[in-house]
Amino acid sequence: MFLVLLVSIAFGAGPVSLPDNVRVESSEARVKLWQKLPANEKKLAYELIQAARAGRSLMYFESHRHALTIRDVLTRSLTSKKIGGTKKLLGQNFNEYLVYTAKFLDNYGPYDMRSQIKAVLTKVTQEQMREVLKLHGRELTAANEKEILALMFDPTQELKRKPVDSSDRLEETGGNLYEKGITKEEVNTALEQKKIEIPLNCRVVRSEAGLKCEIHTVKTPGIIGEKLRLVESHLIKAKSHSKSEHQKAQIDHFIKYLHTGDEKDFRAFNIEWLKDRTDSTLDVMIGWVETYDDFLNRIGSWENYVLLVDREVTKKSAALAKNAQYFENLMPYEYMVEGEKKAYRKTFAPDYSPPAIMGYYFEEVSSIRTGGFNLPNFEDIRKTDGFKNVIRLPFPGQNADPEAKAMREQVVMAFTTRDRVKDMMDLYETGTLIQTLLHEVIGHGSGIVDPVKYADGVDPSIALGSLGASLEEERADLTGLVFGSDPKLVEAGVVKDEAERLRLKKTSWDLYLATSFSAAVSRAKSLNQTHVRGRFLLMNKLLEAKAIGWESQDGGTVTGGNQVLVVKDYGKAHEVAVALLSELQRIKALREEGALKALFAKYSPTEAINEPWAKILIDRGKDIAFFRGYIDQPWRIDKHRAQALGERTLEGAAPYWAEFYGAK
Repeated sequence: MFLVLLVSIAFGAGPVSLPDNVRVESSEARVKLWQKLPANEKKLAYELIQAARAGRSLMYFESHRHALTIRDVLTRSLTSKKIGGTKKLLGQNFNEYLVYTAKFLDNYGPYDMRSQIKAVLTKVTQEQMREVLKLHGRELTAANEKEILALMFDPTQELKRKPVDSSDRLEETGGNLYEKGITKEEVNTALEQKKIEIPLNCRVVRSEAGLKCEIHTVKTPGIIGEKLRLVESHLIKAKSHSKSEHQKAQIDHFIKYLHTGDEKDFRAFNIEWLKDRTDSTLDVMIGWVETYDDFLNRIGSWENYVLLVDREVTKKSAALAKNAQYFENLMPYEYMVEGEKKAYRKTFAPDYSPPAIMGYYFEEVSSIRTGGFNLPNFEDIRKTDGFKNVIRLPFPGQNADPEAKAMREQVVMAFTTRDRVKDMMDLYETGTLIQTLLHEVIGHGSGIVDPVKYADGVDPSIALGSLGASLEEERADLTGLVFGSDPKLVEAGVVKDEAERLRLKKTSWDLYLATSFSAAVSRAKSLNQTHVRGRFLLMNKLLEAKAIGWESQDGGTVTGGNQVLVVKDYGKAHEVAVALLSELQRIKALREEGALKALFAKYSPTEAINEPWAKILIDRGKDIAFFRGYIDQPWRIDKHRAQALGERTLEGAAPYWAEFYGAK
């Protein structure tokens, strides 16, 4: 039977609940890595990191029209001089205020980055928050104060950041990519009539002539132009410290893009980033990149990654990348099209080896924390110039930390049977690394599209509408599952030996089912997020084939309190994954938008979050420490030294949030 059960319980329509606490992730390891850099690279790192921090305000701006004001009020109220007064004002409700602030800062606004749904305050009173706004807000109008209080307290107001279901109304959501009041119908009509173009660096607003796109540049009035000029000033200084000619050219093109707003300059930036491969010790990706936060999958969210490349570990990913043709030849990408057999596989040059960086994130400004990324998203550039993979490494010693290991084990034990726990813990690091490598290095880079169906420069994910991103992410996920125990992984040195490969044949599936799906749904309390929705599609396909099913955690009778999803037939699960990978690539290659909508409507409806199985998963996650989330310990940096700030508690870190997150 499908995972979408007939009996439903309405619990998924409300706000995201706040945890009792949020973990503060130490920045000491980050500081130690920075300290090992040569003097000139410290200067380069400083300027790149300062550019990233300047861009944070753009993320808050995109999240909600009042997000910057709320950020500034929250962080000002918690500075070393003000935190005592705020604590006295809020009394026993102070802890909820701290947690709300931490989640707000980490999500770059009021909406959970996974579910796109807001949290609300339930213990802090509106009277208390009104007093906080009075004390720490600047030039706040009565109308804005009313809207801010509704956002923070009313569970019905602007609950979602963007429309997720077809019934969601854009004007009732809170995201700021579209001016408040604009409807989906207006946007779609303007696009159909070709009265508007919507590029990556855009905000759609009303004008006397109808809808128009405000292009973001250094000349844009207000906070956007102000912060982009600051980004530019740091990038200019960073260029003088870079040793790589391609990285210097990359920065030049991006600065030009900040002035012109023309996509061709951003494309040139991406090409130079590709040409730099893994040559620069410090790698940087910046700009309006991913489109997950736009219901049309067109407008990009501001992102900025500054990472330190690990040369030795990168050799492992490079070895896998050199085998791209081997995996491509095995992809199930052959189809009968109008009576003719066609194969939508790539043919790589004999010396083909896509850059695959393994690195440590010095700075991550993104709408969702990533395990890695594969860019650029421009399909024609990927075809002619290739693509580049970045895989996030845990900081040295992080995986061995007892607290981190205990949190991983708690997640694993919550979502699988007891007899599977040992293998999953033994192979956790290897299994998740392989899944990430195959997802980014092989999955996203595989396949071609029918040139008849796509004009030059058209991104298939955008052309396929709002579901295009979920298709692409699940296509990459399936690559990891289909090839997760392939013998080539041993030859490439990614898997230790044949014995480990054979263990991974089952354990990689167990890890995916428990951590990538069950735990992800439990943590997000939603099926809205792009990656999770694609995984839900696979789960329903697996259930339909009886390849997976519900079992008791301890081997006894299955009840709502102990049931977990497990693989019943690994061979059949593999067959389902191969078939779905083939189906998704066909839809992408042939631009079958109708088939994509029908597939997700049947196998991945977001309203299924209201079903009993989902409530069971969500309830189980309430006491899981890892799901409470974390916020980075603030750290201060100049051209000569770096320093972790405050204690590793929310109250100990909070006095530094105003400085760290750029409050005015």
